Amino acid sequence: PHITALLRGFFTFVTLTSVMALFPAMAFGEPVTLAWDANQESDLKGYILYYGTDSGNYSNNTDVGNVTQHTTPDLQDGVTYYFAVTAYNDADIESDYSEELSHTVGVVNNNPSKPTTPNSPDSGIIDTSYTFNTNARDPDGDSVEYQFDWGDGTSSSWGAASRNHAWSTAGTFCIKARARDTYASLSEWSDCHYITISKPTHTITASAGSNGNISPSGTVVVSQGSDKIFTIAANQNYQVSEVLVDGSSEGAITSYTFTNVTGNHTISANFKSIEWTHKRKNSHYISMIR
Repeated sequence: PHITALLRGFFTFVTLTSVMALFPAMAFGEPVTLAWDANQESDLKGYILYYGTDSGNYSNNTDVGNVTQHTTPDLQDGVTYYFAVTAYNDADIESDYSEELSHTVGVVNNNPSKPTTPNSPDSGIIDTSYTFNTNARDPDGDSVEYQFDWGDGTSSSWGAASRNHAWSTAGTFCIKARARDTYASLSEWSDCHYITISKPTHTITASAGSNGNISPSGTVVVSQGSDKIFTIAANQNYQVSEVLVDGSSEGAITSYTFTNVTGNHTISANFKSIEWTHKRKNSHYISMIR
C-alpha cells in the first residue's frame, strides 16, 4: 500500500504554493514516487527534484521536465531521505526549494485519525474571539499538529489543538480541523461544527410620562450600527413639555432618531396640559390657547 504525505512550500519567481505528495515503497530497492501541484506561470519550463540523506544538503538531483510526478529508484531500506522540488522557467531561472519532505524507506507511516469535531459555542458576535479544540490519534505514536478551516475563506497555520478565531462578518460558518504527523501525513477533515455569528445588539429604554406616549416603548433591541426612530405624541388637551435623551434635554420635540447605535441609551418624554385663558369681548367669552 502507498502512504500519502503532503508538503507545502513556496516558489520564488512567482509566489505560489507547491504541494508535494510522497508515495513510499515498503521494501528495499523499490522506488519512491513523489508528486506536486503544478505552478501556473506562463513561462514555466520544468521542475528539478532534489534528494539526499542529509537535511538541506541534497546529494542527488534530477531534472524531471515539465511533469508533476517522479519516481526515484532503488532507495536504501531503513534510510531516511530528504526531498525538495524547485521550478525553473524558460530563462533557466530556478526558484527556491519547496519545503522539505522526509521519508524513511521501508517504514510504514500511517495517517493520523480523523480529528474530533471542534467544540466551541454555537453562536457569537462579530469581532469577538472564541476558542476551539480538537484531538486526533496517530497510530504510529507520532506527534501531530492541527490546522483549522474557519469557514470564512481563511484557515489557521499548523499548530496546537486549541486555537482562537474571530469573524468580521455575520453568518453561519462551518469549522473543521485536520491533523498532520511529523512525516507530513494528513488525516481527513473532521466533521463541521457550525457557529452562527451575529452583530452585537444594544438596548434603548423608552418611557413616557402620563398624558402621552412614545413609540416604540419599553426595552427596544437595536443591532449595532443601525438607526432607530422614536415618535412622541401627547393626549388631547396636552402637549410635549420635554424629551430627555440619555438624561439630557432635547426640548419639546415629537420625534427623535438614534443613528449608528453603538451602545445602550434611554429616552423619556414628559407632557403638560394646554393652558386656556378667557377674554371678554362684547359680552362673549373667547377661549384662547396659550
